[in-house]
Order: sequence, then structure tokens, then C-alpha cells
Amino acid sequence: MTRIILASLILLFLITGCDNNSNVKRKLRNRNANKVPLIEYSVNKTYPHSTNSYTEGLLFHDNKLFESTGSPEIFQIPGR
Repeated sequence: MTRIILASLILLFLITGCDNNSNVKRKLRNRNANKVPLIEYSVNKTYPHSTNSYTEGLLFHDNKLFESTGSPEIFQIPGR
């Protein structure tokens, strides 16, 4: 008799513990989504850019801005 009661209690705890709380998860997700901070920015200067390629990386070296396309075949150094 005690085995049946114990098994019933364990089964009851498992069933209630495995409840899919999708409403709680959705509320938590929405609450966290509203906490994303906004970063303000301003454009100080623009530079010419080749429209034939995509920018993969930018590098400042010796007060010069270098743009990488990620393709060694298209590698060019301005001014050479």
C-alpha cells in the first residue's frame, strides 16, 4: 500500500514538474527583449567604397584606414 502511495506521489511530482510553461517563457523572453539598450551614433566623415565588393574588416594603421574584402585575389593597396 505504501508503495502505491509513494509511486503515485512520485508520478504526481514528475507530471507537475514537467509542465510546459510556455506562457512564463514567453513573458520572460518579452521582458528581456525590452531591456536592450540603444546606442546613439553620428557619422563624422565618409570614405569612398568599392561597390563591387563587401567589407569584411576595417583596420586603422599609421592614421590610415584600410578596408579588407577578405579576397586575396582582389587585394589592392591604395596609392601603389
